[in-house]
Amino acid sequence: MYNIEVIFNAPYSSEYNPIERLWAYSKRAFRKHLIAFTDYKSQPKIEKLVRKSIEDVETEGIGKHVLRCRARMLQFLAENESTITN
Repeated sequence: MYNIEVIFNAPYSSEYNPIERLWAYSKRAFRKHLIAFTDYKSQPKIEKLVRKSIEDVETEGIGKHVLRCRARMLQFLAENESTITN
């Protein structure tokens, strides 16, 4: 039904964690938007700015990063198979 593959998660490393890249891009976009932003006391406006910053992230770049993360993870698994299964 769903095309989902569960794989072993290596010890924490941002290069294996695609969400880290999303946050990095989002924070960069947020800082760019913040330069022109002046109403720091308006929580609804800040929340809107955060949403826009996340939405501005290019999905194609994130998609490529996810594929690279998967390839690195599979390589890690292949190289460490004996230590993982024991």
